[in-house]
Amino acid sequence: MKNKVIDLVTENAEAAFDLLLEDGVLKDIPILGDVVKILRIKGDISNILYAKKLEAFLCSLSESNYEEITLDDKDKEELEKIGLDLVFIIDKINNIDKSKWAAQAVIGLANKKYNLDTFERLIYAIDNFSPTLKDTLDIYYKPVELVNGVGACHVYDGDHPEELANIGLLTRKFESKVSNDGFIPVHYAESNLGMQLWYIIENA
Repeated sequence: MKNKVIDLVTENAEAAFDLLLEDGVLKDIPILGDVVKILRIKGDISNILYAKKLEAFLCSLSESNYEEITLDDKDKEELEKIGLDLVFIIDKINNIDKSKWAAQAVIGLANKKYNLDTFERLIYAIDNFSPTLKDTLDIYYKPVELVNGVGACHVYDGDHPEELANIGLLTRKFESKVSNDGFIPVHYAESNLGMQLWYIIENA
């Protein structure tokens, strides 16, 4: 059953989205712009939740300062492919906040905070990230001055660092000696991808 699509923007925001489509980030990722145009022309959508997630994505883009994405021709072709994946990722994500994180990832690419490779990895990390892991992410990335000297004294599930490492948000370092219980001890440390995602979540 089709539902009328929610208004993607308020009346005042329409102009901002038009700028995104005509001379902004959505222009630089054509597939996203095409999806937005189709929704606005068609006036309805079978999945109202997709519209809500897309709205959160677009609002985050329109509220942030960004620059045009400048890439060489090869990277532009790759960005178009990632843009198509991003459409599907926005569709399947189970958390509105993740739409805002994806928008922040696009803004970071436009502002040259990282390269296309890191952007692509961030998009897939966002897709696979469980928001329940955020407190554990804070342990490794939140500056000490922001936690009032508490540092890494939070309590978290013992599996959390391993889950973060599995999606590239932490690195593993194995000790050379086997422990008394027969396991090889492992220590977790920061990764560039984890730092970038932490920054995205904090600023979304």
